[in-house]
Amino acid sequence: MEIELEKLLGTVHAKTFCTDFDQQLDMAEELYGQQIRFYFTRKDIENLLEQEKNYPQRVKERVEKILLNQMRKYEYLF
Repeated sequence: MEIELEKLLGTVHAKTFCTDFDQQLDMAEELYGQQIRFYFTRKDIENLLEQEKNYPQRVKERVEKILLNQMRKYEYLF
């Protein structure tokens, strides 16, 4: 109680089920069923990154790689 509230606010973290997205998704689906769905395709990613002019090509390639990896990992959500 001696520490000022403003100093403590910067240390606040969300109280999620856990810090791992896979575990959170599994728990949420177990409790509530599948509630999340994504409606974009590989082509949507390619088109968006082609139009993007502010980031270097290597950054856009990395973003594409990450998104495609997630699409493979969570294929049932797409």
